[in-house]
Amino acid sequence: MLARLEAEESLKAVQVHALGSGLLGASEFRKSIAQLERAAYGRPRRPAQATPAVLQAMGIGMVVLPAATAAPADQEASDV
Repeated sequence: MLARLEAEESLKAVQVHALGSGLLGASEFRKSIAQLERAAYGRPRRPAQATPAVLQAMGIGMVVLPAATAAPADQEASDV
């Protein structure tokens, strides 16, 4: 865990130097600033949504059912 924290801090230091040197484009600059502001002000980042492949890698089974088709409106009225 310590290695992960050190790596995260190193990446943030590189990001700070890139921001200060002007090497980033405008959109990358805005994204980096927004990310740093979220971290500074405590707004949580949204967790990434797990894909079926990620769930499978975690050992979680997943069954995808076919979508149910809706009956046509005239057929529903005649059933009542």
